[in-house]
Amino acid sequence: MSQERLAEEEAVRRIAARASTLWDRLEGAFVPEEGPESAQLASERLAKWRAKAAGGDERLFQKRLEWLGTSPQKVRPLLGDVRLDGPIPAWTRTFQRAMALRRPAGPGGQAAPFPFGELMLPFVEAGKELLAPECRAVFTAEAFDHLLEDLVHELSYVAAPTLLAEFTSFRSRQGGGAEPTSRRLYEAFTAHQLGEGLWQLFSDASVLARLLSTVTEQWARHVSEIARAVKADQRELQRVFTSGAPLGRITSIQPSLSDRHQGGRTVARVTCGGGLQLFYKPRGLGVEDAWYGLLEELNARGGDFRRLRVLDRGDRSWVEPALHAPCANTLEARQFYVRAGMLLSLFYVLEASDCFYENIIAAGAFPVLIDTETLMHHVPHRSQDGAFHSVIHAGFLPSWDVGPRGECFDISGLGATAGQVTGYLRRQWRHVNTDAMALEHVPIQVETDEHLPKLNGVSLRAADYTGELIEGFSMMYRLLRKHREELARPESPLARLGTQDIRFIFHASRFYGLLLKRLCSPQHMKTGVERSIETDILSRFYVESPEKSHYVPLLAAELEALERLDIPCFKARADSHALTLPTGQVLPEAFEQSGSERVWRKLSALDEADLELQMRFIHGSLSMANPPQGAKTGARPRHAAASQETGPLTREELAAEASSIGATLQERALFAPVRMDLYGGLGGIALFYAALEHVSGQGRRMALAALSSLRRFVATEDARRAAQEGYPLGAATGVGSFLYVLCRSATLLGEPSLLEDATRAAGLIAPEVIEADSAFDVMSGVAGAILGLMTLHQATGAAGALEKALHCGEHLLKHQLPCEPAGASWRTRKGRPLTGLAHGAAGIALALLRLHAAVGDARLRQAAEQALAFEDAVFVPSEGNWPDFRQAHEGTPAFMSAWCHGAPGIGLARISGQALLDSPRVRRDIEAAVSSVRQQGLADKDGLCCGQTGRIELLLAAARVSGDRGLEELALRQASSVVRGARASGYRFSGVARGGFFDPSFFQGLSGIGYQLLRLAFPGRLPSVLVWE
Repeated sequence: MSQERLAEEEAVRRIAARASTLWDRLEGAFVPEEGPESAQLASERLAKWRAKAAGGDERLFQKRLEWLGTSPQKVRPLLGDVRLDGPIPAWTRTFQRAMALRRPAGPGGQAAPFPFGELMLPFVEAGKELLAPECRAVFTAEAFDHLLEDLVHELSYVAAPTLLAEFTSFRSRQGGGAEPTSRRLYEAFTAHQLGEGLWQLFSDASVLARLLSTVTEQWARHVSEIARAVKADQRELQRVFTSGAPLGRITSIQPSLSDRHQGGRTVARVTCGGGLQLFYKPRGLGVEDAWYGLLEELNARGGDFRRLRVLDRGDRSWVEPALHAPCANTLEARQFYVRAGMLLSLFYVLEASDCFYENIIAAGAFPVLIDTETLMHHVPHRSQDGAFHSVIHAGFLPSWDVGPRGECFDISGLGATAGQVTGYLRRQWRHVNTDAMALEHVPIQVETDEHLPKLNGVSLRAADYTGELIEGFSMMYRLLRKHREELARPESPLARLGTQDIRFIFHASRFYGLLLKRLCSPQHMKTGVERSIETDILSRFYVESPEKSHYVPLLAAELEALERLDIPCFKARADSHALTLPTGQVLPEAFEQSGSERVWRKLSALDEADLELQMRFIHGSLSMANPPQGAKTGARPRHAAASQETGPLTREELAAEASSIGATLQERALFAPVRMDLYGGLGGIALFYAALEHVSGQGRRMALAALSSLRRFVATEDARRAAQEGYPLGAATGVGSFLYVLCRSATLLGEPSLLEDATRAAGLIAPEVIEADSAFDVMSGVAGAILGLMTLHQATGAAGALEKALHCGEHLLKHQLPCEPAGASWRTRKGRPLTGLAHGAAGIALALLRLHAAVGDARLRQAAEQALAFEDAVFVPSEGNWPDFRQAHEGTPAFMSAWCHGAPGIGLARISGQALLDSPRVRRDIEAAVSSVRQQGLADKDGLCCGQTGRIELLLAAARVSGDRGLEELALRQASSVVRGARASGYRFSGVARGGFFDPSFFQGLSGIGYQLLRLAFPGRLPSVLVWE
């Protein structure tokens, strides 16, 4: 063997050793390197693993190691540098072949459509060599090109972030400008990489070498399986789908239409030479076959469903596509919603979930379910199953969710609309494969409306067809109740459905997807052991949750799937209590009830009382998209009603209005899960009812009902997972708000047990979560966490809460930056320091001052003083206000006058912090803020965050500290105008209340308005929530 070949073999062995996973090393194929550097590295990685897997808890980490059959002493040496002790892994053959197939890129060539696509071509060539001979016979050249493009896309997705980091470094060394019209630097970079650069890259980013080889092998295996399936199934395909006519070759194929499971296998859409389109699924269709059999039986008894033709081949299947088509006329539109109601009834009885917009097609007058994997699904032991018992759970009815940045969106099967911005992020590449290439993360939008019926080119709204939905639901409900004995016979399709393997969703696919996305970042592409440590954050959900101990065997299967870039997938027979893992291991009594038992119980319990309840749920869901009487959101003349009744309402009348708001909220209580926080979720609603109970004895039941969801949530692994995924820390939208709500509700309701829940919630604020925060503000960042933690510390004296608050304070001190023209502040996610209470310097300074008052650290006070100096330096006297730098356009300052941004919020922050930091400057700021609000008319919105009631709180706070009765009188008059305007034409909401959406939330909606009216009606009895008093 030549010296060059020997050197290459040695390089491959080193790459394989670096790429080895933690689990590979535990199996004994690697030998630890000796030396102090490796020992130090091993100790650092062990500490990192302990933090990821057990939150730093030594006892819990010991439990994790026991599950692996090891100990710190045994595993520590394997965490340092290792060398391969035996043959090289199988994936290295594909890697070596790809490296041998590198070819220089020609200058000035056509840019590949995917980031760094040119650098993926060696792996594409290697993949082509792995394909089965049948592929060329089955796929036309055009279809084959589609498959190759899919491989480039999959490879690019994995590699592009790491390659961008390399390109960015290369670009800076070259010193040239990053012009989007130039490819000079990009072509020089790809030429270098296709030379010796890739060897250098993979020597460092060794995990990337393994993953690219793995993706290539998986692709070749999957494509070969499709080709073999086409040949083997040809006769049956012609019998079922073409009445015997020849299929022809595959002329077009769209792979990767689903999550990756079982080694990169996905759903693909194929088009045959004769025009036939089919979906290929790499699994059997026993569930679908039983589902369509059930639809046929119900059609014979009065139902009206459409079934799709399917061919089930055991380990694979073929499905006729449901094609989106409009309704021909108004009759078909009504029929669509009657059938949708029938379908909803089936979803309810069959315990369906995930019937979101991606899984529904509107085929003319028929709604069609295209993914049946979660019918009759199992529920884990001790799951919080309350929401599963209503029609809402299926995800088919409109149901609003609010993202961490305040986005309001609906992804339901009947409610999602194209163009909606969701709370999830995706990659967006700019200037692809040019010198200026860059990566951003932007919100995902709903891109299709094929789930919605259309009439005359317009998508229809379910809320406009409530009667039809109710008609269909009740008709099918009664039909199922009438024929339940026949449906339960052993030979029925419903009984056959109970014998199928049903997907068991233990962790949400979205969570796995987010974790895989994070694992594609450059720092996780270097060594396999560090990537495994990052992945083992999954084990934390097991070690910290006693209720999950029964499911520990799933953990190894989850980790194995994620290492090969799959979304973990588990299945259990619908009528079984056992779960069989991919390894063949059986987990007995995994479920207290089987999926089929839950369905039979639901079917036997159908009665008129339950039907009436479910119809109420349907009405409630649909009404959330339409404002009720007295909750209109359109423009109204603000002074029309007030002109006839100029005197302020009495405090008793304000209290009565708040009580009326409580009744309205109770009547329109949400039947779907909503967010938990103070700003827009159950936390704020609970706090309003707690206040109502405190002053009038009317809100205890509703307060405790709303709090019960929050109390359960903070004790679950879902909460822990959310915190690790980036759930906000702040006192409005995040964990800090949980602490504030629970502590204040404990006082208002006289329920000290809520403080235990608050202490549990504080555990979500882990050190790594604090260090990862980049929001900084009180709304969603560490400043808000300080406010929540200080509230808990004051209520309980808990030293742990104060320690966490200090950690947050240190994080703020570390990231404070000097500002022009004076002072210092924090660079927010908007890219620059902001003014204001919600997102700016005023709110952060207030949090620092409260922390300083508790610990006496002069650095905290100095940082607060610098933040106020920044705001004072940008104050605009002619406006009597501070600029809103979020909206500045080409140097022209913009202004807002609200709690969140502008004088009202800044004035409130100064008043709240005046006892901790007083000066002539602070007093001038308060005077300027009050003067600004005095001179303004009423806002065009009513809520606390952006509307008039937030301004009223400034007047009320200023009146309390100054003794100015005139300010209090003005606050009462303005509140009276708001109430009278609402009596005439409804309260006007904003933010999450887009398009007439009824808003029960605290900061934008009714519950916050109600709370503010109680503050006015009962002076001194309720704290100021707007400054977390």
